[in-house]
Amino acid sequence: ASDGEEVEIGEDGSCLCPMCGAEFTSRDALVSHCGGAAPRRNEAPHWCGCGRAFCSERALITHADALGHEVEPPEYADEGDDDGGLDYESLGRLDDAVVKRGLSNAALAALPRSPAAAAFDDPITRERVEKGDAVVALPCGHAFVEGPLRHWFGSSRICPVCRFEVEE
Repeated sequence: ASDGEEVEIGEDGSCLCPMCGAEFTSRDALVSHCGGAAPRRNEAPHWCGCGRAFCSERALITHADALGHEVEPPEYADEGDDDGGLDYESLGRLDDAVVKRGLSNAALAALPRSPAAAAFDDPITRERVEKGDAVVALPCGHAFVEGPLRHWFGSSRICPVCRFEVEE
């Protein structure tokens, strides 16, 4: 990966943290290590007073809390940030203009409904679905109770279990 790009993933799925050099067997493990976001090359590490560097502010705070270290709060510059010259209110209006990427009602209505072939726990609500209860089946084979699935697809197009993307 070059400057500013995400880390490279090997053919076997392995990757290295560009900040601390730790090796991971998957991108998901790296993202977890780095506090929930993939690190980028040449991104400044988060330093503890003990001299140890961390890939995320969350990891630094966890370390400092566990060992009782003092951590300086991050400094945020008000001037010179690369925000395109927009003030706080303008950035908020941009956020309001973001279009949600959910599944359309027509696409959701087109998904097959059927009685459950066997009892199972709904993956979204964790409530028991009995054999014969009405469920919605996704193309990946996972089934859900319609109400919670409709809510899920209000902002997503992927199966909540396997991340299969449901097409319009």
